[in-house]
Amino acid sequence: MNDLRATARRATGDRGALARHWLVLAIGSLAASGLLAFGVVAARIPALARHWTDTDLAHRILVVHVDLGVVAWFSALPVAVLELFALARAAPPAGPLARLAPWLSTAGAILLLAGLLPGLGTPFTVNYVPLIDHPLYFAALTLLFA
Repeated sequence: MNDLRATARRATGDRGALARHWLVLAIGSLAASGLLAFGVVAARIPALARHWTDTDLAHRILVVHVDLGVVAWFSALPVAVLELFALARAAPPAGPLARLAPWLSTAGAILLLAGLLPGLGTPFTVNYVPLIDHPLYFAALTLLFA
């Protein structure tokens, strides 16, 4: 009986930790996107924009802002909710890939910020998932979707 209780505690702790990690990733991505929104606005103010030498800076900020605010947020939040449902239903412990996934996605979200670096590829403001044409940015998106 004690083994069953220990397994149940491990399972709920595992699912709870996964839900927290995904939720922190979702909220952190949304917060970073919100901060970058100020950069998009500032890049359009003539008094500030004339001091920036990178002509693509506004586009870079916009690309990273949208990718964090839409892609990362809307990817991480549903997974957090599903982990909370699994926790409520006393689902078995998550497998090793499920425990690795939030770490890979977090690394991808952090690497998306590399898109702000000047000279790192060309920003493309296409619909849904804007991109920066650079292998590092593609790797960041791949990790985010892992």
